[in-house]
Amino acid sequence: MRVRVKGEFPRVGDNQFIGSDVVEAARKRVVAAQPHEPLVMGVDVARHGNDRTAIVLRRGRDARVIPPIRLRVADLMQVAARVAHEARQHRVDAIFVDMGMGAGVVDRLRQMGVPDVYGIEFGSAGDGAPGVNNVAGNYANKRAQMWDNLKTWLADAAIPDDAELAEDLVGPRYGFNARDQIQLERKEDMKKRGLASPDMADALALTFAFRV
Repeated sequence: MRVRVKGEFPRVGDNQFIGSDVVEAARKRVVAAQPHEPLVMGVDVARHGNDRTAIVLRRGRDARVIPPIRLRVADLMQVAARVAHEARQHRVDAIFVDMGMGAGVVDRLRQMGVPDVYGIEFGSAGDGAPGVNNVAGNYANKRAQMWDNLKTWLADAAIPDDAELAEDLVGPRYGFNARDQIQLERKEDMKKRGLASPDMADALALTFAFRV
């Protein structure tokens, strides 16, 4: 894989969804502490192979306050236990979990009594929930809507100085479907181009699933 092996960014093209300059600026940016903003957790559960479960926390414009977490474990109960531990340790206000492979994690967290756990279907329709970009008809699915909110947020936000997260953010291409809605490149198609699954960036995007 070009990105993971060589540590290079994908070549910039007209259909790159998030520009490298935006990401690099966010890696260097310092933002003031925002203690009154809700702390939100995004969890992208690993699917198979080289994918890893990614856990990212964000407080307002700051996603650097707590380092991202990567888990290479296939047992969903272990993933749920780690998510519960981090949520309780940091007093998280909401947890958004990708339901693609994370339905078992959501169920287990609820069984454990972890509050404010929400399963998010990436392929579901965009919605009109309050947010930066909330016109549901503009997006092919929920994932595209979350990534567009993430893209807008990056303009004045701080992210960890983390090469893997940066690579994930600049990896996906985008286009428009027959209804002229924004459509983000699928993970499977990225892998065909030799790029890794953008697990860390998807976890960060999940923190924009709904306004908390």
